[in-house]
Amino acid sequence: IDYCSRLIDNRARSSSMPFLEINCLGGFRAMREKVLVRDSEWKSKRAKTFIKLLVAQDGHAVSRDSAMETLWPDMDPDTLGPTFNSMLHRVRKVLEPKNVPGRSASCILHTDGVVKLNRELVRTDVGQLLYHLDTTDRMKSGRKPANIIEEYEKAFDLYEGDFLPEDLYSDWAAPMRDRLRIRYLRALEDAAMIAESSGDRDRMLRFYERMFSADPCNEKACCWLMTRYHSDARRREAIRTYERCERALSKDVDLEPDEQTKKLYRRIIGG
Repeated sequence: IDYCSRLIDNRARSSSMPFLEINCLGGFRAMREKVLVRDSEWKSKRAKTFIKLLVAQDGHAVSRDSAMETLWPDMDPDTLGPTFNSMLHRVRKVLEPKNVPGRSASCILHTDGVVKLNRELVRTDVGQLLYHLDTTDRMKSGRKPANIIEEYEKAFDLYEGDFLPEDLYSDWAAPMRDRLRIRYLRALEDAAMIAESSGDRDRMLRFYERMFSADPCNEKACCWLMTRYHSDARRREAIRTYERCERALSKDVDLEPDEQTKKLYRRIIGG
C-alpha cells in the first residue's frame, strides 16, 4: 500500500508545477518558483545542509534528534531545541512560497518529533529520477521496448552527476549517493540491452558512452565502445577509451584490464 501510494503521489507531482525545486544530482541548487536561491540567502552552510539531509531521505521523515546530531555533532541534542527551531524558521522564510491558496503553508513539515519535505510543494530531482526508474520496472511486463527506453531517457536526463559531490565525505549522504549511482548504472546497461534487441545501435552508443563516462572501470562498456569506434574508423578514440579504462582501474582498484580487454586493444593497435 505504501509503495502504491508513493507512485500515485509521484505521478501527481510529476504532472504539476512545484513551488520549490531542489536538485542534488551533480551539485546542489534550489529554485523557488523558478528563481534560483542564492548562496547569500541561506545565511549559513548548516541551513543548506539541513535541506540536503531532507532530500537524502527521499521524502521519508527524519527524526528531529537525528537531524540535530548530524548538524551539530559535537553538541548535546538536549540543549539544541531552540537553536534547531530558529534555524528551521530561517530556512522556511528562505524557501516557502507566499500566498498559496488551498495548500499547506510550509515546504518543511515538522510534527511529532520528525521533519520532512512537503511533497505538495517540493519536487526533487532525486524523487523524479526514482519515479522514472520505478516506472520502467512496471512497464517491462507488457509495454513496447521503445516506450521503456523513452522512460529510461527521462531518468538519464535527470542524472547530471552523482548525488551531492560537494558532500563526498559526509556519511549521511553516502547511502543515497550509492543507491542512485547503482540504479543509474544498472538502468543504462538494461537500456542498452533493450536497444540492442531493437537493433537501435545509435541509442546503444549513447547509453554505453554514458555508462563509461560514469564508470571508466566498466570493462564491458569499454570493450563495446572500443569495438564500435574501431568499426566506425575511429581508431584513435578506441585507443583513448582503453587508456582511460586502464588508468581508472589502476587508480581506483589497483588492477589491470582483464586479458580479453587487452587482447581487443592489441588487435586494434595492430590493425
